[in-house]
Amino acid sequence: MSEWLKIRAQLVERGIDAGFDVSRGVVLALLGPEGAGKSSVLAMIAGTVTPDRGEVTLADAVLFDSAASVDVAVTGRPIALMPQRPVLYTSLTVRENVEYGPRSRGSSATEAARVALEWLGAADMADLVRRRPRKLTAAQARVVALTRAFAEEPRVLLLDDPFGGLEPADVAPVRAALRRLLRRRADAARSTSTVIASAEFVDGLALADRAVVMENGMVVDAGTPTGVLAESRSLFAADLAGTNLLFGTAVEADPARRPALAMRTEAGAQIGGAVAADLGAGDPAVAVFAPRAVTVRRAQDGMPGIPVRVARLQAYGARIRVRGSHDDRRELIAELGPAAARELALEVGAEAVFVVDPDAVEIFPAG
Repeated sequence: MSEWLKIRAQLVERGIDAGFDVSRGVVLALLGPEGAGKSSVLAMIAGTVTPDRGEVTLADAVLFDSAASVDVAVTGRPIALMPQRPVLYTSLTVRENVEYGPRSRGSSATEAARVALEWLGAADMADLVRRRPRKLTAAQARVVALTRAFAEEPRVLLLDDPFGGLEPADVAPVRAALRRLLRRRADAARSTSTVIASAEFVDGLALADRAVVMENGMVVDAGTPTGVLAESRSLFAADLAGTNLLFGTAVEADPARRPALAMRTEAGAQIGGAVAADLGAGDPAVAVFAPRAVTVRRAQDGMPGIPVRVARLQAYGARIRVRGSHDDRRELIAELGPAAARELALEVGAEAVFVVDPDAVEIFPAG
């Protein structure tokens, strides 16, 4: 893959000194904790914030170069930035909102309608084309906002925290819609790139080909999402932002479920959950779930689940974090209240079982 987007830029007052490349056709997750500087980096790429020093280039075009006094205006950059918590035009229908991007590029009404309907179809929103924003759920409104950004068909699409402000139950369906939009974008043209800024590592696993991790205004790690997690060089990646990660293989499971798949871990345990539509039986997979989705049982209780050996017990606010080893990749984490911890009387080295709520698990292809 050829080099496409390149940024080497500094914002002195904000303590940002960031640099990375995005190859043609790649979806890159820009990950890191709140305040790491992700939004500022997107703004420098889009041109809404001017770096103090550095350069931003796209293919053969120089968009910013402090040494050469080049600073292309926002309107002159083939880049679209969807901000955190985007707003829809309440006076327009869903279709008219999505048509706005093509029309602003000079497309005819007929062409704009065609493009809008294609993207809305890709997002599974075609049945809502005549609805107005006030009649949409929060998840539907966010999907429409994402679809509007894709319909602009820029050469670089920047998504700043695309799930910010959503209720936890709304994130999974919006993430699934974004995956569908990214697949259509990849099929439509390879002369594009997408950068998704997020504080959630699961977004990198679910959506991106590559990951860049920022901490304190600087890039501290880069690679494939699973590679960054497996050999983390940053505090953010090492802690997984509080997320459990299991590697394995997709397998046939309950035929009543759609899709009828689960995941078998590398150590032989099986875990169910919401499975990505593009994952097939036999494919490498990764399961992601939060520590609070885990119930801990003693091994002698005979409960089915993920067998672990207790590696560490840590105070975590008012709760106890139990870290258990299941395979050679990394530790899994469960959270217990003080009463449950006392009742279980776990010790380092003890055998236990992590019982995971399948409704809280998401299973994706392991890239």
